Amino acid sequence: MLLIIEDNLDLVELYKMALSLIQICPEVAVTGPAALRRIEQPDAPVPALTILDLHLRGENGVEVNGADLFDKMQVCWPDTKIIVSSADIEWCRKFQGVADMVIEKPIVDVSLFLKDVQGMLDSGQSLMGGPCPR
Repeated sequence: MLLIIEDNLDLVELYKMALSLIQICPEVAVTGPAALRRIEQPDAPVPALTILDLHLRGENGVEVNGADLFDKMQVCWPDTKIIVSSADIEWCRKFQGVADMVIEKPIVDVSLFLKDVQGMLDSGQSLMGGPCPR
């Protein structure tokens, strides 16, 4: 299972379209608090890979930033690979050597991104869960 934590709905749709090319139907959280609830949900499946936006929208006045979610994921899901993404290259650089992959938005080469995603999924865990709902 692949989880996308991203508040830009247009970008979420682009990720979903691109990932569908490699038969991956991701789960999505669009606010920091929604992502935190998902991470803390004990009976939910643990994703093999998470794409995490570092700048996230709040919800009902509650803010949870991507760096806090990154730390929480490392504790709750130690085997999950994490790709961090941001348009702020300086903040991205802080995750070099810590995250499994760091990407600056916008993603320029989608085919290379998909190849990298596939390469990160070498654990043998299948992310293919049937067709995506439209």
